[in-house]
Amino acid sequence: MSNPLRSVEEIFVRLNSPLPQAQPEQLAAIARVRGMQPCAGELAAVLEIGCGSGSNLLPLAERYPRGRLLGLDVSPSKIAAAQRAAAEAGLGNVEFRCAPIASIAGESFDYIIAPDVYSWIDEATRDALLVLCQRNLAPQGMAYVNYNANPGWRLHDVMGALMRFEARGATTAAGQLAAGRNLLEFARATLPTGDDGYGALVVATAESILRQPDAALIRNYLQGPSHAEYYPEFEARARRHELQVLGDAGVGIRVTDFLSAADERRLESLTDDPAEKERMRDIVHNTAHRQSVLCRADVPLDFALGAWRLRNLYLEGRIETKDRPVSIDTTDSSTFVSHDGYSMTTAVPSVKAAITHLGSRWPRRIEFAALVAYVGERAAAAGLPLSAQDV
Repeated sequence: MSNPLRSVEEIFVRLNSPLPQAQPEQLAAIARVRGMQPCAGELAAVLEIGCGSGSNLLPLAERYPRGRLLGLDVSPSKIAAAQRAAAEAGLGNVEFRCAPIASIAGESFDYIIAPDVYSWIDEATRDALLVLCQRNLAPQGMAYVNYNANPGWRLHDVMGALMRFEARGATTAAGQLAAGRNLLEFARATLPTGDDGYGALVVATAESILRQPDAALIRNYLQGPSHAEYYPEFEARARRHELQVLGDAGVGIRVTDFLSAADERRLESLTDDPAEKERMRDIVHNTAHRQSVLCRADVPLDFALGAWRLRNLYLEGRIETKDRPVSIDTTDSSTFVSHDGYSMTTAVPSVKAAITHLGSRWPRRIEFAALVAYVGERAAAAGLPLSAQDV
């Protein structure tokens, strides 16, 4: 009987979704705008810690047949499932091992990915994870580490405690899930969200939890409280292990979403410590989750962002506007909002044209040079001067 599986995509439907922010292309783009020279994904050595059933590595292995990929997990059943999937798809460039973090030694990787690991292990293992990143990263390599962040995770912890108490009599995972979800649905349906700040905050948190798949809900809320840190704590731990943060994979090329110009000036008057500024921004945004990108501490980084850094890169944006229609040909202000809630207000015609065009093309991407050309054409048609500073 012939094997009905034709490619890893057909196997992939049985697995969890891959992580868009942890893809080598995404990480490499962030590294390039910081002045690094990352390895191309198709030639890269990639290590994933906590790989599960291989949902993130298997598509990469098919996409990059010349790459070398290794997945590590402590679950024998998940590793066995990943190995079966790799064999069925005929992928010989990916290996899956059932082993702890400490088992990796003497191997160099261009990308180390640790999704949903850091906040669910004890302190000694968190240190071991960062030691592995420093020891095993290639000179221009980078690591992706996501984790629960304070202060936003505080309310998630409270919701988790309420869900566990609600599910205290359930004897099966399905029963616990049902009880936890019922509690969240009750909160969402009954709490006021108008002028009541408490109700709006709890309902927003409940909705964010309800959107998570069952496996994440069990791990994050029903199995007990997980670890969370303020950004300066994570950054200091990384420094102790000779690593540095070069950006946030969730936001992209910026370290964070900055506040308004007036609020940034107010923040500047409070502290000149970049990590403490991050903590203050997290307070304003009630940040509950971070996706930090790390590299070795001896890598020189340039945080000055100029157009030359974006050349030969592609841009994309799931962006909508609060102003319809956007006045591209005037200096009237327009506010744009991304799908995950980040916002930007600008009166610069060329910037408005670029952002509007990006949003209209979603989910397609556009090369930076092509976007500049489009903005130039719009500016010429409107009779607006376009200076080098605009691009």
